Amino acid sequence: MANLLSYHDMIERYENGENAFDISVEKWKRIKENVDMAHTPQQFHSILEYAAFKVPLCVEYDNNCSVCPLTRVCSSGVDGSFQKFMRTLQAFCIAGDVLPNSALTNLAEKVIVELEECKEQFKKTVS
Repeated sequence: MANLLSYHDMIERYENGENAFDISVEKWKRIKENVDMAHTPQQFHSILEYAAFKVPLCVEYDNNCSVCPLTRVCSSGVDGSFQKFMRTLQAFCIAGDVLPNSALTNLAEKVIVELEECKEQFKKTVS
């Protein structure tokens, strides 16, 4: 798939000083763009592989999700936006173009919006 952001690229950019929130948002914007263009189970499977990668904040918080500012998005074990996206994407991996991409696009957009809200909330707490 075109221009999906790999875990290696995210970590390299993070280690070079880029903002972890910005990298995470960019990852999801690229995922959303690819969802809009995907039509086959193979294409959706590629997106699934990239969506499952952890983001730089996972490294920053050493996988201690309970204190991470993204916990409401990821919500490990709960019904968060990320989990909803992943479950829906798994259905697309099986069904391909039988399902309308708009459902998956809307979920990706929700993840992006929530990531941006988390970034703003984090800024307020550290100011």
